[in-house]
Amino acid sequence: MLETVSDPLTARPEVPRGQYLYAVIECDKEPVFGWAGIDGAAIRTVRDGRLAAVVSDAPKGKLRPERRRLAAHHETLKRLRKEFVVLPVAFGLVAENYAAVRQILVRNREAFQEQIRRLAGKVEMGLRA
Repeated sequence: MLETVSDPLTARPEVPRGQYLYAVIECDKEPVFGWAGIDGAAIRTVRDGRLAAVVSDAPKGKLRPERRRLAAHHETLKRLRKEFVVLPVAFGLVAENYAAVRQILVRNREAFQEQIRRLAGKVEMGLRA
């Protein structure tokens, strides 16, 4: 009987995936995002009523703050701000799975809704001196 052995140099181990968080938004219907996020992953939402966390797949664990990843994070926030009131999440936050993201929304619903109300109609400006 022949045994097959995978070549360790070409075999790619499965990397556990989590949900990378970009922001929390409020929306009435499922938004469609036409751009990719961190590591080229598709962006989607995890919803709880009108609240939605904007997420994409990412490796679990600590993400290295590489230039391309930081750029993808900031580009996503910039594009979201064109359509929604955005509560941004700091770079590098990866939740275990969809259920964990939904739990964040459920536990913090009132605080998120209050912050969205406070930010509605406001503009963010950056100033360099």
